[in-house]
Amino acid sequence: MVSGPRQRSIDRGQRQSGVPLHIAIGSDGAAIETARAARERGYEALVLVPRGAPTVRAFPRDVRAHDLDERNPDWLARRFQGATCIHYCCGTTGYPIDGEEPERLARILQAASKTGAKIVYCDAPYAYGVSGRPLSEEMAARARDPLGSFLAALAQFVLETHSKGKIEAVIARHADLVGPQIVRSPFGEAFVDHVLRGQPVTVFGRKDAPRSLTYSRDFGRALILLSEEPEAAGQVWHLPSTPPVSPEKLAGTLRAYASLPPGPAAMLHETAARGIGGILGAKPVERSLTRLHESTFTLLSAKFERAFGMHATDLREIARDTVFSLLPA
Repeated sequence: MVSGPRQRSIDRGQRQSGVPLHIAIGSDGAAIETARAARERGYEALVLVPRGAPTVRAFPRDVRAHDLDERNPDWLARRFQGATCIHYCCGTTGYPIDGEEPERLARILQAASKTGAKIVYCDAPYAYGVSGRPLSEEMAARARDPLGSFLAALAQFVLETHSKGKIEAVIARHADLVGPQIVRSPFGEAFVDHVLRGQPVTVFGRKDAPRSLTYSRDFGRALILLSEEPEAAGQVWHLPSTPPVSPEKLAGTLRAYASLPPGPAAMLHETAARGIGGILGAKPVERSLTRLHESTFTLLSAKFERAFGMHATDLREIARDTVFSLLPA
């Protein structure tokens, strides 16, 4: 179960001469699994952890990591030197998103352009807004809510920088993340821990509204595949994601793999967009997420599956791995 203090990442080891370097920028399982997937493909990997970002309880010893000095362009250029690809896994892979994100992203892209590193930019599909139909890459990103319009503007900035020839970039969109060491997601460790303990947990929108999920290990493997394919650049790609599953079903599957009986009916608390605005301290991002999840939310990933032959991991395997990662050793 989730417990204990969080700790800083530590840079362990030196660069390996002649081995392509992949850098994942992020603070939880999304970046960790990207680094592991890079190593599986024979690359060197480094995770740069944004300062002050929510991070895993203890950074795994098999992943080389260092704190990110994101406000220092010279530091970024030095750290990016020799990197083949920068996987931008922070900011839009979890919430909240702060107002400094545009400047932070601009500095990352500028540093990458100086070193020639490719950018794999990760974001969530909320840029499409509330459509009521399955989401594909061909759809226009025309969200009008604060969260969706913000994400759409960031992704457009990346694509425009690519089209101007300043960087080589690809957009990787994912559904809500789930899996070991995921922190910045509505279905991250906090959700899983509460479900396994039978404690109340609040979900955005309806608890019976199905939504696609992206497994953290599928996320990492897919990013490396995108980085290796020259023809993927300049395009939007949806990462392999599960068929829609409701928070209720996800909770039940998690408890089943922990050999626990179904949780109490009141374990999952719903939120409603029409009522959340009156909650003290409610944020526009929360209202946007709630409205998006009041009905089925489907992320189609057929384009990726056809191009790379990779499919989403089965929900039962996702639940098993996630539960085992939190149980005491």
